[in-house]
Amino acid sequence: MSLNWRDWPVPLHSSAEVLAELAENFQFYDDDILVNTFPKCGTTLVQEIVSCLVLGPERTRTTDLKLRSPFIDLNLPPELPVPRPIDGAKKLDRPRVLKTHLPPAFHMRHLVAPSGPRNIIVMRNPKDAIVSTYHHMTSARRDELSGVPQEFSQFWRMMLGIPGGAENTEIVVHDFFDFNLSWWSMRRHSRVLILFYEDLIVDKTAEVKRMAEFLSTPLTEALLHSVLQQTSFSAMQSNPMVNITLTDPERWRPGSNFIRRGEIGDWKRHFSAEDAELVDGIIEEKLAGSGLQFRYE
Repeated sequence: MSLNWRDWPVPLHSSAEVLAELAENFQFYDDDILVNTFPKCGTTLVQEIVSCLVLGPERTRTTDLKLRSPFIDLNLPPELPVPRPIDGAKKLDRPRVLKTHLPPAFHMRHLVAPSGPRNIIVMRNPKDAIVSTYHHMTSARRDELSGVPQEFSQFWRMMLGIPGGAENTEIVVHDFFDFNLSWWSMRRHSRVLILFYEDLIVDKTAEVKRMAEFLSTPLTEALLHSVLQQTSFSAMQSNPMVNITLTDPERWRPGSNFIRRGEIGDWKRHFSAEDAELVDGIIEEKLAGSGLQFRYE
């Protein structure tokens, strides 16, 4: 896993221009907080938690997530009448809560510096991550996703790059295991906090406390209560400041939802017993010797 950003492919959501700016020139500050995940691994949940802790529950509840926590590596078509998220981020008041889906290779400029932003990395078990990505990509009405396999058995093979998947592999952001293992190698860095989505579901209170300590944010009982209330599944699903299917329904297929399930073990509804066993073997091989382990139920 290279730590040179030029060795990584350009993911579908971004562009070479945006990635080069982030890796080489974008001004990060010591009070920035980067929420970084492989897609569909708890990004939005942790953005909301961090936003409540740093920006306050009221601003979090009443401000569009895309504006207060921009997706800085997202490239937008030039014909859209909105600024690129990376440009919007430059105008935000500090401290900034920024979203990114990039491995550490793109962040080495600040990771090797004596000071820099804090990085919260969220990881999720690969089976549920694949299922969530499948539903996201097959629910969104976007031309660039037209090649997404509709059959789940083809989709997961495409995601893991094994025979039987679709040829259109460019839709995958980065290799799931390379992405997570590269961040896992940074787990002892003083400005990196690694969380697991499953821990957030099982004991959110404990994980909120970990984040508050990492961010040096005083956590009163009142603030903790607000965080837990505003980041419940039902609250986020019904909040148009967070759930983009409520504010942009024409870009989603009927019956779909950006905030879909938020649970552990949904993979059991999708993988056949034979396929689950095959994936288990791939996971074991990919993670061998790393110490990285996931919870699956």
